[in-house]
Amino acid sequence: MPYGAYQDPALLEEARSVLRSATDPHHLKRAQAILFPVELGVTLSALAQAMNTSEISLARWRREFLTIFEGGVDRRQFWGGERRRNLTEEEEAALLATFEKKAETGGVLTVGPIQAAYELKVGHKVQDSVVYRMLKRHGWRKLVPRQKHKKANQDEQEEWKKKPCWVPGKARR
Repeated sequence: MPYGAYQDPALLEEARSVLRSATDPHHLKRAQAILFPVELGVTLSALAQAMNTSEISLARWRREFLTIFEGGVDRRQFWGGERRRNLTEEEEAALLATFEKKAETGGVLTVGPIQAAYELKVGHKVQDSVVYRMLKRHGWRKLVPRQKHKKANQDEQEEWKKKPCWVPGKARR
């Protein structure tokens, strides 16, 4: 965009109007970025320093104001949220629904099969933390480890408890 595009009288009048009636600080900054260099005759670097921001931010605000003035869409309304999300909330819920039966019947679920299904759905590998965050988003709790080893012999453990802990002169094996 040529620098002269910011000196259009209609654009400057719109900036003055926004400056008088702005309630959103982002709108105010955009209008100031358009109006101050022209009306006060300051350079962009001096204005950036006065507004306590970078020249890059100032240029972005000017570009955003001009885009909105020309009938474009305010991109700030799309800011926030999860930009790098692989699946939507509904797709994640559908994926987890396939594992709900096993979870409801008391079966032990591990992240491995869920991660494999997730990777199959998105078409590439993902870290296990992605799956853990998805489970947390949908209210699934972390499974606790088992209380005893599956090969443990309860009788041997009880017999071991009956032996004295320390016998003088004799090593326990």
